[in-house]
Amino acid sequence: LNRKGLSVFEISIRSRFDEAFTAAQSEIAEGIDAYPYAVRQNADILKQIYITKKDVESYLAQCEKVGTTPRDCENIAKIYKKKHLPQDALIWADKGIGLEEKDTWSNESGRDLSTLRRELLNDLGQKGDALESAWSEFKAYPSEFSYDELMKYISKKDRKHWHNRAIEEVKKASLPKTLELCTKTKEWEILAECIDACRHEDLESISHYTTEKAAQELE
Repeated sequence: LNRKGLSVFEISIRSRFDEAFTAAQSEIAEGIDAYPYAVRQNADILKQIYITKKDVESYLAQCEKVGTTPRDCENIAKIYKKKHLPQDALIWADKGIGLEEKDTWSNESGRDLSTLRRELLNDLGQKGDALESAWSEFKAYPSEFSYDELMKYISKKDRKHWHNRAIEEVKKASLPKTLELCTKTKEWEILAECIDACRHEDLESISHYTTEKAAQELE
């Protein structure tokens, strides 16, 4: 939609939201999930419009009506980031992470909050804090994805040191995670030693997606 079309669309959805919200106000709702579908649906559409417009004030006003979730915090933080206001974005990323720790949010979870927070810390010159966060996440959830995230915050001269630390850490984790990361990073000797030390039953219990990839590379 062009600007005029988006404005007309927003007015239409706002009218639908207001009607559904007024009808539901007789009930006390604790959070967005407690509202009827018509409220939730139109609230979500309005939020997407505000994201497109980078209209953080209207987004915040919407949250005041139906509550704030981690996903809202992530969206608001991303708007601030696009507006080149990283400090404001970081405040909302931290708020979203705080909400995540207090409750289970299902579809309202902020799935990229940790990654976004590290990017903001890095943008603000707090590179050590970004690295510490990435390392903590890798230790908690070692995988090829958290390894890639970790390496984003490591200088070229320090990569070997941190790579070795990551390999030692993943060896303490589950066998599938060790196979996965050693295959990705081409640690063939460690991978071979790990497999040689396993029982057939241990390998058979791992997804073929992991074992086939390791076998092909070892071959």
